[in-house]
Amino acid sequence: MNTEFPVSPEELEIELSEHYNFNEQIKCELVKSGLNDVYKTEIGNEIYFLRIGRLGIHEYQDYIEETAIIDFLHENNISVAAPVRCNNGDFVWTLEKVSGTGYCVLFREAKNEPSGNELVKSYNLGNTVARIHSLSDEKDFIINRKPIDLTYLMKNPLELIKPHFTEKTDKYKYICEAMEKMRGFIESNLKTEKPCHGLCHGDIQPDNFYYIGEKPVLFDFDCMGNGWRSHDIAVLACNNNFVYMAEKKDIAYIESDEWKEFLRGYNSVRELCEVEITAVNIFAAIRIIWVWGVHADFIKKGTPSPLFDDNYFKVFYNIFKYWYNRALEIIKN
Repeated sequence: MNTEFPVSPEELEIELSEHYNFNEQIKCELVKSGLNDVYKTEIGNEIYFLRIGRLGIHEYQDYIEETAIIDFLHENNISVAAPVRCNNGDFVWTLEKVSGTGYCVLFREAKNEPSGNELVKSYNLGNTVARIHSLSDEKDFIINRKPIDLTYLMKNPLELIKPHFTEKTDKYKYICEAMEKMRGFIESNLKTEKPCHGLCHGDIQPDNFYYIGEKPVLFDFDCMGNGWRSHDIAVLACNNNFVYMAEKKDIAYIESDEWKEFLRGYNSVRELCEVEITAVNIFAAIRIIWVWGVHADFIKKGTPSPLFDDNYFKVFYNIFKYWYNRALEIIKN
């Protein structure tokens, strides 16, 4: 048997046959390895995805809570990639290896079959995100994993990226001063109580939702936690702005009709207050540093990476400045 991660597909096929009542042949293929290892899993004519969480990011109870929340959303007609129960009725099972414990969850496939109007899709995505926020407020989930707070979003990433700025201390100082101004705005203007604050997906970006026609299907709740809803939607704004830049569009995503329709869809369920909408610019700037921190953490843990070369630095630094300049207009008013 394999004693390390990622686990061999052959070993997983045996494990899956022991944990689930599948009569068809099981075939696994590793499609992603990193913070989580993800295996495309074909069982008969159906496709599933097996996620193995490792590297000590979350504890067993965290995965129990995450799958219970996703199952609740699924049962309440939110389109998500639902977890599959094992023979014993649980969603989570473990693999013990020399390098640690792997927490395993099998998810149903989120099909990617988009069609229809882009504006309608944006509206529906906003509506779905707001329904997740509102439903979770009604249920009042207990979440033990670390919150999406300013330590998680600002303090930790700044510490992680600092070693990469030894020859750019002036730019690191600029980032730190900018982050401090944004911290002040958040602490003075955004409440830490529902509906402004509560359960968030944590990573609503194009890699984590698909469409069936015009209906969105969300998955990968691995970054979920309690945080500001403004940050949750800022992740979408920040990542879609990357897409707009790559496609060399004439307008920023946050100025687009797609963004306006997303907000209209969200507001159809729960009305965002003005400060939540304007704070999207602040959280988008912070998101750039958070992503920078994730990449720095990969390098710290020994993952080979071309990140932090001159081109990478230039792109990320300029995008941070773009969002921070927008944020400054809000902070000054």
